[in-house]
Amino acid sequence: MREQFEYFKNICTRDTIRSILRESSEKMLTLEEVFGGSLHDIFKTKMTSELRSKTIERTAAQELSRKVGGKVLNPDTDNDPDLRFPNGYPLEVKVTANETFLGGEFSKRPSPTLLIAGSDSFFVALADLEKEDWKSGGENFYGTSLSKKKIHELVQDGRAVILCGELYEMMKKDGTPRKSRAFKMVKEAVSK
Repeated sequence: MREQFEYFKNICTRDTIRSILRESSEKMLTLEEVFGGSLHDIFKTKMTSELRSKTIERTAAQELSRKVGGKVLNPDTDNDPDLRFPNGYPLEVKVTANETFLGGEFSKRPSPTLLIAGSDSFFVALADLEKEDWKSGGENFYGTSLSKKKIHELVQDGRAVILCGELYEMMKKDGTPRKSRAFKMVKEAVSK
C-alpha cells in the first residue's frame, strides 16, 4: 500500500483538495437555495452529512479524472472504495462535520484515505490507513473511530500528510506535554 499512498500524495495536492472543497461547498449552497433554507435545519445532521460526503466524493471524482487523464469512478455501494482510479488504485474518503472520524465495517479496509473534517472551513489529511488504526466503538457503538490523536501519530510516523488546516498537540505553559494528551485541529477556509 505504500506505493499507493505515494501515488496519492502526488495527486492529492493542497491546491487540488482546496479546489474540490470549494466546488463542493458551492454545490451545497446551491442545494440550500433549492430547498430554501439550511440543509441541517431541513434534513438534520445525518442526511446533511450524507449529502456533503457524496457531494465531495462526486466532485473529487470529476476533478481527479481531469488531473490523471482518465475516469475516476465513484461507485454507489459501500462494498466498493469511494474512488477507484484508472490504474486500479482505491482511495477512501471519510467526511465528518466534527473532529472525530466514524465508520462502519468497511472503514477497516486498508487503503489510502482522505480524511475531511468541516463544513465551512476544513481540515484535510491523506492517511495510509490499516485496519488496526481504527478504534472499536465497544459494546454501545458497533462502528469504529479515528481520533485526532491517532491522526497526529500517523503524521509523525510518515503515514499521513496534512493538506489543509493544522493539527498539533496542545502543551502546558512551560512547553511540556500534558499528562492527558490533547490535540487541536485547526480548520481552514477554502474560499477563493
